[in-house]
Amino acid sequence: MKKYAILLLAGAIIGFASCGDDSNNTTQEQIDSAANAQAAAIEAELRAKNDSLINAMAMMRADSAARADSMAQVLAGRPANTRTTTRTAPTTRTTTKTTTTTPKSKQEDKFDSRGNTNTPVSDAKKEEQEDKFNRR
Repeated sequence: MKKYAILLLAGAIIGFASCGDDSNNTTQEQIDSAANAQAAAIEAELRAKNDSLINAMAMMRADSAARADSMAQVLAGRPANTRTTTRTAPTTRTTTKTTTTTPKSKQEDKFDSRGNTNTPVSDAKKEEQEDKFNRR
């Protein structure tokens, strides 16, 4: 009997709650307007993020190309140009990059004059180097 009373009471509470006043009188135009505003905000955020990623990739590629050019000049035996580059990203950040090269030392000149022949070291030369190392 107690169970029936609790069940009847729960049904009455649900019945009274469902008979409340519906003050939610929004029209379809208001719902569409809110949805469009939210979609526009999300789209603007995604565009900004996408643009920043594109700009970062473009700057990375430009820096990579500049490094490749300077390395090609160094490998060709010419000193790399000293340049100062200033780039302004759309996010009010300015980066300045200065590339300088130092003159070659005597040891570097000697290495360049020998060339890279990749010839194996003779056994006599290996023994001579081992003797020098063991004497230390």
